[in-house]
Amino acid sequence: MVKRFNQENFHIQMPDGKVYGFYCWTTHTRDGYCHTVYCAQTDQTTKTSYCGRTYECYPYQTTLHRAFKKFPAAHRKVFDEWDKQHEKEIGEQCDKMFGCFKAAYDAAPESTKQMLAQSDVQMNSEDDVKVVIGLLKLGTVLGT
Repeated sequence: MVKRFNQENFHIQMPDGKVYGFYCWTTHTRDGYCHTVYCAQTDQTTKTSYCGRTYECYPYQTTLHRAFKKFPAAHRKVFDEWDKQHEKEIGEQCDKMFGCFKAAYDAAPESTKQMLAQSDVQMNSEDDVKVVIGLLKLGTVLGT
C-alpha cells in the first residue's frame, strides 16, 4: 500500500452555496513524489509527478489548477478567484513570518547570529522557521 502524507483539504464554496471539497496528498514514487488531488463531488482524481522541488505559492497549487481545468468555465472562474485569494493569504502569512524572524534576528546578540551563520540549519518549513525564531529569542534572553 502506498503511504500518503502531507494531506491538506480545501473547500471552495460556489455562488449557489454548493461546496466542492478538494483533498490533496503526497506519495513517494520511484523517481520522486506525486501530488494527488481528489474532488469528492465529481469523484475525479488529478495527479502530478515531480522529480525535484516544486515552485508553487502553496502546496498542491499546480495539481489543483489541473483539477480545476476539468470543470466548466463558470466553475473555473470561481476556483481561479479562490486561488488568487488563497495566494494572497499565503503571501501575507509569509510576510508576517519574515517580520517575526527579522525582529528576532535583529534583537539577537552578535554571537547568536554568528552561531546561526556557521550552522547548517535549513529552514524548509514554517515549523523550521519557528524553531529558529525560538532559538534566536533564547539567545537574546541568555545574552549569548
